[in-house]
Amino acid sequence: MSSSVTDTTVSTISGIQLAGAFGLLLVLAMIAFFVLKEIVDTSSGVQSQNWSGALRIATVPFVLAFAIILVINVAFSPH
Repeated sequence: MSSSVTDTTVSTISGIQLAGAFGLLLVLAMIAFFVLKEIVDTSSGVQSQNWSGALRIATVPFVLAFAIILVINVAFSPH
């Protein structure tokens, strides 16, 4: 009995740590995309406008995932 409880606890903690690492990676990637987009926006030229549009589209999934993670963290945080 105690072995199965220990295994369940370890797998739950590992899942929580993996979710935290994924959230951190997501936030860092989102910041990198926003910084890169701002750098490209300051440049002039057709190719920089193309890159700006591509980066604008690429940031949408990051913002949505960040919003979902934020809502889940707020909803399930201990009060």
